[in-house]
Amino acid sequence: MNIPYAQFYAAQLGETGAPDAVSAATKNKRSNGGLAVGSYHVGATGDGVDGVIYPVLVPDRRVLDAALEITDASSVEVTTTARGQTSTTTYSGKDALFEAPDYAWYALAERPAQYTILSVAADGSFRFSAVSGSATAVEGVSATVTYNGRHTSIELVLEGTEGIAQGDAVSAVVLTTGDGAQYGMGHVTNIWRATQLGWNLDEPLAAINGKTITNIRYYTQDAILDFPVQIAIADVGSTGYYDVPKDADYTEALIWARKNRVTSGTGNGIFSPDLTVNRATLVTFLWKRAGQPQPTSSESPFTDIREDDWYYKAVLWALENGITDGTGADCFSPALTVDRAQILGFLWKAEGKPAPSAQKDYDDVKSDAWYRDAASWAAEKGLIETGTSFRAELPYTRAEIVSLLYATAQSNTQS
Repeated sequence: MNIPYAQFYAAQLGETGAPDAVSAATKNKRSNGGLAVGSYHVGATGDGVDGVIYPVLVPDRRVLDAALEITDASSVEVTTTARGQTSTTTYSGKDALFEAPDYAWYALAERPAQYTILSVAADGSFRFSAVSGSATAVEGVSATVTYNGRHTSIELVLEGTEGIAQGDAVSAVVLTTGDGAQYGMGHVTNIWRATQLGWNLDEPLAAINGKTITNIRYYTQDAILDFPVQIAIADVGSTGYYDVPKDADYTEALIWARKNRVTSGTGNGIFSPDLTVNRATLVTFLWKRAGQPQPTSSESPFTDIREDDWYYKAVLWALENGITDGTGADCFSPALTVDRAQILGFLWKAEGKPAPSAQKDYDDVKSDAWYRDAASWAAEKGLIETGTSFRAELPYTRAEIVSLLYATAQSNTQS
């Protein structure tokens, strides 16, 4: 039967369980059979994951008269798009529950080992019991924790999960932390490919950050498995980095940069805010801010960068868009630290070289300085202080660069 997340988790964890965490985690997530196996979605568009598919003992089948019955003759086609590729999958028989309403059901020929019992409250609403049977403990499970991952902000890849293999159908997962709190997880965002779990920083599951996960419980169609673990999750605050103070004045800028994939830091959960920026990093920030467009050419005129360098495409894009033409002698100088003049010059060019309404009269900027328009433009937009000195050779840190890019985005939105 299709059971809404809120009702299933309330039955397992009590009314103070984690249905809010699940609903927040799954909304607007495209249903994908490969990632969402064990769940269902109501709408034909697949926008969202609504609950779990789980065996239910129904003492009186008449209570299901208003619910949709799925039979062996049932069939539904689900079209999904992932990484630009569209595919259509046909789900037949019991599998058609994948795209069906709440409480849709399929009659099983035999009573399964694990099930929940349906009852009807006085107001006519459905209630479900805790899943029958006891859990089997599996020792030796470990996890690799990744911060600011590709799928979610915090990602866990489990190993040694005897009884659960990658791609298996998983109905539900509950995480327990050292303080006794329990958290239900939703498919696609929180559970994917069975052994991969995660959550984002803007959902209730982020309350796990700073705690130690002590148990991971899996509910499958025929078993309840407990994985006792000791997985410490760093308190990465709202930014996703544990080396960024919670009261940092660039917190909003870093959240923007993370959400827009401008940067993923310098390591696993590390941003290195005080590290100065070189030319490779600067053009990469600008390239990612632009959405990582593919450069027209794959050939570089610079002799000091290689095709397998992480900033290779960013440099070619910057060259094609007139943001940089290198440092001379066929060199790009990727490791060269950039100063304020270069940073604002690159940004100004990336913005399309907008003409300032008037030249800012800095006492240390000559009238023929190549960066004069960029400096005046930045001052006019409020991106830098408007004192009497520009200080062209001032280096910028990673935190300052991200703040500058965020301020530019905010200014563009308001103008």
